[in-house]
Amino acid sequence: MKRQTKSLGSGLVGVVLAGAVLLTAGLWGGTLLAETATTAPALTPPTAENKAQAVKRYHAAKELFDQAKYQESQAENEQALKLDPSLPDAKLLHLRLEARLNGTVPTTAATTKSAKTELLNAEQIYRIRVAELGDSPEEIRAADIRGSIPRITLEEFWVSVVVKEARGTELSQNVRDAFMTPNNFPQQVWRIKKSGETKYYGQIKLDTDPPVIKEFKQKLQPFVLQNCATSGCHGGNTVTVNGFHLYGAMGKVSDVQTYTNFYIMTNYSKGEAFMLDRQQPARSLCIQYGLAKEANFVHPSSEKFAIKNRISGPEDQRFKDMFAVVRSLKLLQPSYGFTFPLPKKTVTTER
Repeated sequence: MKRQTKSLGSGLVGVVLAGAVLLTAGLWGGTLLAETATTAPALTPPTAENKAQAVKRYHAAKELFDQAKYQESQAENEQALKLDPSLPDAKLLHLRLEARLNGTVPTTAATTKSAKTELLNAEQIYRIRVAELGDSPEEIRAADIRGSIPRITLEEFWVSVVVKEARGTELSQNVRDAFMTPNNFPQQVWRIKKSGETKYYGQIKLDTDPPVIKEFKQKLQPFVLQNCATSGCHGGNTVTVNGFHLYGAMGKVSDVQTYTNFYIMTNYSKGEAFMLDRQQPARSLCIQYGLAKEANFVHPSSEKFAIKNRISGPEDQRFKDMFAVVRSLKLLQPSYGFTFPLPKKTVTTER
């Protein structure tokens, strides 16, 4: 059975007050920070003919870009911007060309693959952290997150998402600068999550764990590693039984191992049962397999490999702790924006 994935909402709320107020991208928790339009001199708007010519030059530049003819593309695109400096697509192409020609292209592919099949890489961990972080401004503030986003990524997001969602409302330079400042990191994360553009998740260098991962580390993973990830069962260096394998049972668990374990557990299922059941936490296999009695799903192990430290029942503190961790997960599993191969089934012990 496939889990549903949550589609994050998108769209920036736009408010124009009698043509005298400019919308800021600094929306935070439903608060609109508006800037009153000034009467400072503005550039003469491009004519309809110039706009049409700008679009034509942009398409020529984009075609050259797709052919990897970056210098020729840049020349065409600059002509497009001279004709219409506000053309969003040309602005975005300008940023991409600068990145290409300066050798600073960020990796923002929607789907990435790990060089190793055993453990997640840094970008994949960033993606999980962002996806499992709360969606509301209040949740993000409460999580006390720390990190950074490359300037080139913010520039691309501003042009390709924020400007387009403003629907023709001009955004002031002050609003743009406020959004770009490094001190604005929590709001930048919230704005990207709100847009639903998961391709940017890997560029959000989130250095702190979201609350649910902190709880996973403290209250769920230790029990599973102690009872399931032993040598000859679901741990060790080579043995993978029933397509389920965990890392870090033999010593201190690293962040890379923890996030790999979390990814494996949140994606592992057996029939209609999930290792981490977001809809019905008590039916999670990590809990059910640990119960001493009255389990809906019984661990298929022989006496030799039976779980020793069983959970007595719902009143057992370990049951309560693990139940609380799974319940704190988002009801629908979010999209992480990458694929990662789960361990393959290798039967090397008698079960």
